[in-house]
Amino acid sequence: MKALRSATFNEDQVEAIVEVIDEAQYNLVTKDDLNQAVGGLRTDMEKMELRMRADIQADFKRLYWYIPAVMGAMVGILKIT
Repeated sequence: MKALRSATFNEDQVEAIVEVIDEAQYNLVTKDDLNQAVGGLRTDMEKMELRMRADIQADFKRLYWYIPAVMGAMVGILKIT
């Protein structure tokens, strides 16, 4: 406030500037805020990746057993024709 006053701002201007800066600082995000948010997102993404891998592995295991069945059926059909 002293710096503003010495720069020839009057008292009303100084109060208005300080109030605007104070309100702006209230809405600022700190580095810690960002680190917490990013850390939470990383954790969520890691969990999602693990679930996706498990789902893909389960799907592959199901398909792995279908392949011999389909191949056997195709061989059977080809022998008939």
